[in-house]
Amino acid sequence: MLKRRKIYLTLAIIRVILAGCYEICRRSQVFVGLAQRMIWQDKWESGITLLRLNARLYFFDARSHRSLARAYFFHGEGGKSRKSLQAAMAIQPNRLDDVILMKKLDFVPENFSPPVLFETEHFVIRPIKTSDADMDYEAVMSSIDHLKGVLGDD
Repeated sequence: MLKRRKIYLTLAIIRVILAGCYEICRRSQVFVGLAQRMIWQDKWESGITLLRLNARLYFFDARSHRSLARAYFFHGEGGKSRKSLQAAMAIQPNRLDDVILMKKLDFVPENFSPPVLFETEHFVIRPIKTSDADMDYEAVMSSIDHLKGVLGDD
């Protein structure tokens, strides 16, 4: 009889703990949704502050860290995104979307800046200008018969 009471008491405690965990996760989702809505409405600072607070309060919830990582990634802050994503992957490893995002972060280094001008003896690569469009139009129109023969009549 005493053993049975201990089992029932243990089960009751487990139910309370699980209900509490469910409630905490539900609250975390509400915070994430609110923060994402703020970011979509161009309230970046408020949204990211709420996501940071959520990740600290619910440090055991991988979704909090994952949402923060995505927000940083799409805002162009790769270093902060990587740190948040690593926290999410430590809690819940081997999620395909986390691995894909990490690969995107690793593809272009954080300190990379594209060159403005690249010259060799055979060609030059530089940003396009409006004057280039005028030259391109003249070149295409002057050789339209040749292009039709190469590319077809359409």
